[in-house]
Amino acid sequence: MRAQARGAAPRGSARPLPPPAAGRAGRGAPRAPPAAAVGGNGAAPSGAGKTVTLLDYGAGNVRSVRNAIAKLGFTIKDVSSPADIASAERLIFPGVGSFGTMMDVLRQRDYLKPLEDYIAADKPFFGICLGMQVLFEGSDESGGVEGLGLIAGRVGAFDPARGLPVPHIGWNSLRQARSSDLLAGAAPTDRVYFVHSFRALPTEANVDWVLATSHYGEDFVAAVAKGAAAGTQFHPEKSGLLGLEILRGFLDPDSPEAAAAAAAANARTLAGLARDVDAAGGSGLARRVIACLDVRANDAGDLVVTKGDQYDVREDEESGGDVRNLGKPVELAARYFAEGADEVAFLNITGFRDCPLEDLPMLGVLQAASERVFVPLTVAAEYFRSGADKVSIGSDAVLAAEAYYAGGRALDGSTAIEQISAVYGKQAVVVSIDPRRVYVADPGATPHACVKAAEPGPGGEAWCWWQCTVKGGREGRDIDVIQVAQAVEAMGAGEIMLNCIDNDGRGQGFDLGLVDAVSRAVTIPVIASSGAGAPAHFTEVFKQTRAAAALAAGIFHREEVGIDEVKAHMAENQLPTRLAAVLMTPFAALRPVMPARSGHALARHALALAAALALLLAAAPAGGAAARGPRRGLLADGGGSRSLLATTTAPAVNCTPGSGVSAGGGECAPCERGRWSRGGANAVCRLCGKGYNTAGPNATSARACSDCRAGYGRPPAGGRRTCALCSTGTWRAAKPGAGIKVCQVCPVLTTTSGPGAKSAAACNVTAALDDPIASALLRGALELGPQFSDRSLASWRPGTDPCTWQGIMCTDSTPRVVRAIGLQLGPCTGRLPRAWAELGPGLEELSITINGGASLADPSWPVEWRNLTGVKRLSLNGVGVTGALSLGALPPSVERVDLLNNRFTSLADDLAPGALPALAQLAIGQDPDHRIRGTLPASWSTLAALQSLDLRSQALTGPLPPAWPGMAALRELRLSGNALSGPLPAKLPPNVLHLDLSHNQLTGRLDAWEWWNDTCDPVSTAGSCEEKRALFLAHNQLTGALPEGPAGRAYLVDLSDNALTSTLPAAWAHWASNDPGSGSQAVMLNLAGNQLRGPLPPEWGNWTWPAERDWLHGLNLTGNPLNATLPPEWGSLNLWALDASFCSLRGELPAAWAPIRLSALAISDNPDLSGCLPRAWLQLEGFMQLLVHPRACELPGDCATGALSLPTVHCETNPAKAARPGRSAGLARTRLPASHAQPQRPRAGAARARTGGGGAGAAARVRPGRRRGGARAQARPAARGRERSRSLLDTAAAPSKVCKPGTGVTLGAGKRGTWCRPCKAGTWSAGGLNAKCKACRQGYKTVGGGASSCSDCRGGYGLPLSAGNATNVCEPCPAGTWRDAKPGEGIQPCNACPPLTTTAGPGAKSVAACNQSLALPDDPLASALLRGAAELGPQLSDTLDIYLGQQPTGRLPRAWAELGPGLESLYITINSQGSEQSGLSDASWPVEWRNLTGLKRLRLDGVGVTGALSLAALPPSVQSVTLYNNRLTSLADDLMGGALPALDELIIQQDPASYPIGGTLPASWGALAKLWSLDLRRQALTGPLPEAWSGMVALQDLRLSGNALSGPLPASWGGGMAALTSLNLSGNALSGPLPAAWGDGMAALTSLNLSGNALGGPLPASWGAGMAALMLLDLSHNAITGRLPDAWRMAKLSWLDLSRNSISGPIPEAVTGGLVALGTLDLSHNALSGSLPARAFSNVGALDLSYNQLTGRIKDWARWTTLASCFTVNFAHNQLTGPLPEVRWDGPGGIDLSDNALTSTLPAAWVQRAWTEGDCGWRVDLNLAGNQLRGPLPPEWGAWTLDPYAGLGAVSVALASLNLTGNPLNATLPPEWGNITSLGSLDVRSCGLSGIFPAAEWAPMRPDRLGISDNPDLSGCLPRAWLKPKGYSSLLYYQPNCACSMPVALSELASGKALDPDPLRNTQIVGICPA
Repeated sequence: MRAQARGAAPRGSARPLPPPAAGRAGRGAPRAPPAAAVGGNGAAPSGAGKTVTLLDYGAGNVRSVRNAIAKLGFTIKDVSSPADIASAERLIFPGVGSFGTMMDVLRQRDYLKPLEDYIAADKPFFGICLGMQVLFEGSDESGGVEGLGLIAGRVGAFDPARGLPVPHIGWNSLRQARSSDLLAGAAPTDRVYFVHSFRALPTEANVDWVLATSHYGEDFVAAVAKGAAAGTQFHPEKSGLLGLEILRGFLDPDSPEAAAAAAAANARTLAGLARDVDAAGGSGLARRVIACLDVRANDAGDLVVTKGDQYDVREDEESGGDVRNLGKPVELAARYFAEGADEVAFLNITGFRDCPLEDLPMLGVLQAASERVFVPLTVAAEYFRSGADKVSIGSDAVLAAEAYYAGGRALDGSTAIEQISAVYGKQAVVVSIDPRRVYVADPGATPHACVKAAEPGPGGEAWCWWQCTVKGGREGRDIDVIQVAQAVEAMGAGEIMLNCIDNDGRGQGFDLGLVDAVSRAVTIPVIASSGAGAPAHFTEVFKQTRAAAALAAGIFHREEVGIDEVKAHMAENQLPTRLAAVLMTPFAALRPVMPARSGHALARHALALAAALALLLAAAPAGGAAARGPRRGLLADGGGSRSLLATTTAPAVNCTPGSGVSAGGGECAPCERGRWSRGGANAVCRLCGKGYNTAGPNATSARACSDCRAGYGRPPAGGRRTCALCSTGTWRAAKPGAGIKVCQVCPVLTTTSGPGAKSAAACNVTAALDDPIASALLRGALELGPQFSDRSLASWRPGTDPCTWQGIMCTDSTPRVVRAIGLQLGPCTGRLPRAWAELGPGLEELSITINGGASLADPSWPVEWRNLTGVKRLSLNGVGVTGALSLGALPPSVERVDLLNNRFTSLADDLAPGALPALAQLAIGQDPDHRIRGTLPASWSTLAALQSLDLRSQALTGPLPPAWPGMAALRELRLSGNALSGPLPAKLPPNVLHLDLSHNQLTGRLDAWEWWNDTCDPVSTAGSCEEKRALFLAHNQLTGALPEGPAGRAYLVDLSDNALTSTLPAAWAHWASNDPGSGSQAVMLNLAGNQLRGPLPPEWGNWTWPAERDWLHGLNLTGNPLNATLPPEWGSLNLWALDASFCSLRGELPAAWAPIRLSALAISDNPDLSGCLPRAWLQLEGFMQLLVHPRACELPGDCATGALSLPTVHCETNPAKAARPGRSAGLARTRLPASHAQPQRPRAGAARARTGGGGAGAAARVRPGRRRGGARAQARPAARGRERSRSLLDTAAAPSKVCKPGTGVTLGAGKRGTWCRPCKAGTWSAGGLNAKCKACRQGYKTVGGGASSCSDCRGGYGLPLSAGNATNVCEPCPAGTWRDAKPGEGIQPCNACPPLTTTAGPGAKSVAACNQSLALPDDPLASALLRGAAELGPQLSDTLDIYLGQQPTGRLPRAWAELGPGLESLYITINSQGSEQSGLSDASWPVEWRNLTGLKRLRLDGVGVTGALSLAALPPSVQSVTLYNNRLTSLADDLMGGALPALDELIIQQDPASYPIGGTLPASWGALAKLWSLDLRRQALTGPLPEAWSGMVALQDLRLSGNALSGPLPASWGGGMAALTSLNLSGNALSGPLPAAWGDGMAALTSLNLSGNALGGPLPASWGAGMAALMLLDLSHNAITGRLPDAWRMAKLSWLDLSRNSISGPIPEAVTGGLVALGTLDLSHNALSGSLPARAFSNVGALDLSYNQLTGRIKDWARWTTLASCFTVNFAHNQLTGPLPEVRWDGPGGIDLSDNALTSTLPAAWVQRAWTEGDCGWRVDLNLAGNQLRGPLPPEWGAWTLDPYAGLGAVSVALASLNLTGNPLNATLPPEWGNITSLGSLDVRSCGLSGIFPAAEWAPMRPDRLGISDNPDLSGCLPRAWLKPKGYSSLLYYQPNCACSMPVALSELASGKALDPDPLRNTQIVGICPA
């Protein structure tokens, strides 16, 4: 227990507890005065301040708090202004009621800010209930209201899914999170009083606030404290004497009374009372015992307590006929409080309805009682301000329930229940119901819910229902108790006091059937009342019903039974009850002892007496009391008797804080570590709570217990900040001052031998199982180290099945074998696991990846892995294995090896022949800092099965081994990026398809290389011969000529950057397939950067795309000195990319090249090449996208603009440039936009891949960049020489000066150089010898002075829109654009002028230059458009179908009214992002648009038009108006007759949440004679439907759903709207009857939806004949009465929904036969009666008749045998009888026959195997729960599953769900049902099942949900196979009241504890409960 955590005294100093009284005195015996229960009239506090400020905001019972404060000796000051809060010494805030009401009052009175400031100042604050909840961030009550936000988290409702009554009302226990002065007087055995519906949950974020929690289906916050602020969810003022001590702990924690209360709490704990409470059902919500006092005035006018016999409170005539007088109300209430009553109820049975003044004496009684009774008081009137906690409402509740059902279950807030619960909270409303039995012979004869009578009625009736009464039982009403209970719960009642007139005063026990029926029908607590006569009756009602409390009156008044006897009997029967109140109350110890009435009562009273005596002794002062005067504490009697007892025990010794005396007295000694003392007289050193410790000795308060002891700490999984015993697998060492720290988890896969480990050394137990597989896995994991990543750590839990660990895969064989290990680890400190070698040959895959680049501490290779003779794939990534890689150490079975990011240093040449016969793939890659060095091993040539070898980007040297051609199966060889040298080997592996030797140092003549011409060896490849595919030899030192023959079928050839010479071989044009049937492929050829020469072979023009031939697709010749012309024959090539820059090409570009259709062309830097580009290329993609690398050319203006008017493209447009010396004509003078301003040296291999070759398409990727290679010779040395000579001349005239970048010299007239000065703005210098500041080129500028480059654009210059990917081009901004230069802005695009404006010419420097209008000055149409656009603002698009931006700034254009009658359509849309609508700045309607007399279609979307919509403002010609997302407020009723003669469509939709249209519907719209469609859905329209709308004679579609329209349906619409086909009025508030006239006039109607209104009356018979075209009719959720008309025979009706009405009577056979097209019918939740119709809607596929009163035998229903496929039938909750039909139905579907009275066994014939009709899937869902079905269960149903052999065209039909709950089957489970693998849900709870669960046979079933509880005769084991998918806890369901206990193995399984290999072996399952 945790009493010591609250500051209790140590065990050695505890005094024995006084027992409670063993009996009671006789009827007239004197009793101790009630005031002694709380210690006299209240002593003054020990502190200086005696005033408490009370924040009473006017809701609920605050008098109880006032009385409690006064009882403790404090005075009260009420808060009347915000200043009173700021000046308070102590502030108590008792919040009662609803959260929203409380916050509204605080806000209205300006209390919120002062309250926040007060708490922030750390002043004493105590909040009760809502006063505590206000500290949180907010509450979900009242629709979600914000709180003060001091504590993290929101207050939410209790989860209704837990099945517990809400509100949470009663006495519950506390779990203290830490010690505190506030709760020092509370022991674990004590309970406090809660009453609330909303709670806060403890989280990590609020752990520093949470002081205590309680449990009600879930843990919730019960008390908080931080600093000087505290609060409780419970009511201390209603929690008895313990509650008073809790208040004292806040008001005066250092008082002697508080210390005495703490000692008493410790004494209760040490006396063993915790064991007593455990025997009474443990902690949690106690069952309440309530004492009831019926108070009324007697004939003399005095208020007395009386008790009636069946509500008759007068004595018989012989006794005088007076009102029975059983005592005075106040005295009896005080007595019951002293005896331990959990609540006291006053029922004022006279009331003050007629004269409130007459009830003033009752107010006085209540006020007096509240001063002496500190448990909840219930009173039958509105007495909150006088001390009542709850109001009981009686007869008014019954009348309100009748009105509730008469109004269609609508709530209007007018009832007392609704009003009180809204202000004070639902917990404040108790409804007292007085029912009596009504017996009936036939339950079908009454609409009320009947049950089997416990005993026959006076006429032998077997059934009964409970009728509710009013006026004290004198008048019965036609409503049953279930109806009233459910109605008052809906209104907001929080509790039901359930009386019973039949049992009242009889003393024969409660009406258990009544209590059980009502408590199951509602979710709020139910108090059982009437009939108690013995303690056993209380136990009986609690055990057999769901009652939360039980009430008695007369037996307590007459002292026939005592409250303590009742609670003792409950405790003996394991019912949770509040015993602490009895044991703390001094009455139990001080009153006379009466003779015991039973043995157990004597024992209980003896224990109570001993406990009370212990309290007297433990709470007595140690000495010095006389000096301080009388002490009035918990048990003070005013005479100081307690101090006399104390002083006789030990002499007084005054100890200083931090010291205390021993239990037997003596001197004060410093408290040791783990103890504390406040000091004082005879102070003792108190132990810290269990698990807690102090930081050091001499601790002076309980707050010093802030450390955890060794072996204790906070749980690793989170939770409250408590010191809990560290669980197995965790540990914690105690460090002084460390506070409450989390228990540390043992290293992964280690554990401790038990809980409470104190150091890491205790983690010395390996968590291995006896399973050798798991043992090897675990020991290997320990070798790796404990640093598994988070993802792996979650799965590697000790004791779990190793085959379920993440990364571990096992076989399904027996025994299991580990097949694969794949781990993703964090940084590890161990080594590669040697223990895994024990896993044997079953391990096929082993993969280890270490993330983060950190390798293992021990990087050696485990030679033991050679024993893994079954491993096929091995992957080690980032492990860091070092040393020489020896393939001989690999397992001989390995097929694939991936060794990435390790630290191998070299490759060992030690592979024995045949050592790795299966190795097919070997990839080794390491980062540049750890490259592999050395030579290639020759012994690897024995790898006969190797197909792929990858050793790229290492530091390997030496030649290729000559023996490697022995790798006959090798197909991919990648050795690029090494330093291999020597000549190309004459022989390579013959079948290599992909060869990459690029970026090495290989030499030799290419034309002498034998392998080039080698062909595939069909022998070594077993006939699957393939030609070469890719050959990469770039960046080597190869010489010689190109081979004359092609390289097989290689489609990627890269020979760039070598020293090859010769011309291009003409024979390569026949690079064709050797196999005519193998298809053709594209060839990419890279020959850049060699010394190839011309001429270019014209034969290559045939290297194109005929069938069955390869074709040239990409060619790179960059940097070769070709000195050739371009062959015209190449025009027939299917080239995709051609790079021939820097090739010294000459001549003209051939016109015959027009058909080529290139995507990329590089021909720059060929100064002697001239001519024109083909115009066809311009049309294809444009020159800008086609040309690449055009650095040395300039494009003329015509080309730059892309003008298409030129017949041909001539680039010689500038004669001056053409005549310039040093430049030739043609393309050399073509200025193409360049990414670099200056030409640079070419680099060969522009199309080559970055990695040096390799990969498909590498040769085709052409990208700009520097070029190297043969073009180096084309540099201009003469130019450089001239620059050098000029430099020499300059330095002769001026002295040398070396300038820094950004500075330059200035030369004077005499060529004398001055010093280096910073360059001015607009100039720049790179620095150097005599550097000069150069002017930026045209368009560029510098950021400022001292620039080393020009990085900005000048004003009027910017990045052109056509620059493509260029980012550094400054060109004049063209017409229509501008740019203002800003220093440092860089090169930015030119800004576009506003729409419809332009600039006079290029180079504009500001937006002011956009002053040119694009309008034609003499065009009036354009003028109107432009002026209108200017009104809108700058966000105009190009046409009048206008889409604007999100922030328009103008208004709707008035100028457009000038466009005249020619404008027919006008659409304006403002685009909005998110939920906010922008709208125009001026949203007024343009009345000028009336002049657009030709306008037919108008659409305004998001424009934001506001105000009332006036149709009169529309043009008279308009036909269609659509107004979306505006801000209209209402609809103007101003339309004149004939104003809009053509309007046929009107749609108005706005956001109903932000801008709903209000007001009424305009009657004048009835003149819209042409209107055929009107849509006004989901607005806020009110009022009636206009009768005048009958004039809309053309209306076909009317949609008014989702408004608030009211009133009746206009009958005139039936004749006027004859054309109407669709009408939707759902979701309004329409009322009245359905008009019969509609049936006569709406013959064209096909769809009618009136659901969700308040329509009443019967269904009109005229609709049956008149609405012959009707296809859909929805009248659900109304209040329609009467019967189904016989005349309803609409032949086209396919959907009919009449659910949730009050339709009664039988279903007419004529209707069932007449609705021949009906597919869906819903008549559920009505009052239909009679038998099922025989014809029953022959075509209905979905039939719902549930929740009616239908009778008859289901077997006799003729429709059963004709049920078609794809059907659903719901007959639940009717009164059907008889056996189930033997015949089956066709196809899949669903049948619900639950809660009827069906009998028989399950028909075996229902099994279906296959069907061939419909498209409905395969499911059959069957619900037969709540009937009287019996066993045996048919084994034939085992075949009702998916059938893979159903036949061609057939679909298997299978049972998917089955519910048999509550049927008395009394059968065993058929083993054959294990074959129903389709069954996802099976519920057989409470079915009387017996026998052994067929675990083996049912293992294949794998259901998702299983309910098998409450079958006490069912035993056995669940299949272990079911554990693996989801676990039992997620499988088992629906067991909230399971009476069985979970087997130990299941409990351990649910909590994640270790299991033996077969945890369910020999486990008896007697019903199964989830964890």
